[in-house]
Amino acid sequence: ELGQMHASLALLDPRIERLAAQIAELRQFDQRLRAQPARRKAPVMVSARRARSGEGGEGDEGGPALPPRPCIKAPATQPGERGTQSEIDCMIQTLSALEHTVAQYEAARTAFPSRAPVESGRVSSHFGNRIDPFTRRFSFHSGVDLVAPPGTRILAAAGGRIVHAGHKPGYGNTVEIDHGNGFVTRYGHASKIAVRSGQLVMPLDHIANVGSTGRSTGPHLHYEVLMGGEPVNPADYFARLDADWRG
Repeated sequence: ELGQMHASLALLDPRIERLAAQIAELRQFDQRLRAQPARRKAPVMVSARRARSGEGGEGDEGGPALPPRPCIKAPATQPGERGTQSEIDCMIQTLSALEHTVAQYEAARTAFPSRAPVESGRVSSHFGNRIDPFTRRFSFHSGVDLVAPPGTRILAAAGGRIVHAGHKPGYGNTVEIDHGNGFVTRYGHASKIAVRSGQLVMPLDHIANVGSTGRSTGPHLHYEVLMGGEPVNPADYFARLDADWRG
């Protein structure tokens, strides 16, 4: 039986190492997102599920935050078989906590609008004040305009639920996606809509095609990011900003 416990330890240890490496990568991604100005306005994501013992949950909790102890290197409280069982229990608990952390990071990354809505496109108009192409007067532009050939696939910038798929005054054929945590993305002037209201989409799913419907001077995608109902600069939400995206 002692041999079986050692075998269990050998199986658990590599899994913990892999998850720890994955968390390190996800934390680097999270740090890049937090470095963007608009990220500071985003609410903290909280697990909707009561966490298991040792993982941290959504109830009343406290105590000092101490560095985690390694299961193998920690001195055994009891010799022989009981000590090995304690190591196994420790590693199972650590593995469970790591898996929970990975799931939280993955959920946050999936729902964060950090992906380009077209694979290639030239920015013809940035976010902010500009000269209106129709009135030739100073006006506010609530998104970015990306010029692309007619029919170019428009992609979801993040995962979420379609809350609008149809005509919208001024925008023409429009898709809106609710990503949770106050985030909504809007895709306007499409020639064709490929999704329906209520549908769930994943990041980079095909949702529409570039067109020139609505108040438009030519084929392009008008792309908006809204936080709490207010338009914000989409460039601030890209994990890896290209110079052309800066407003």
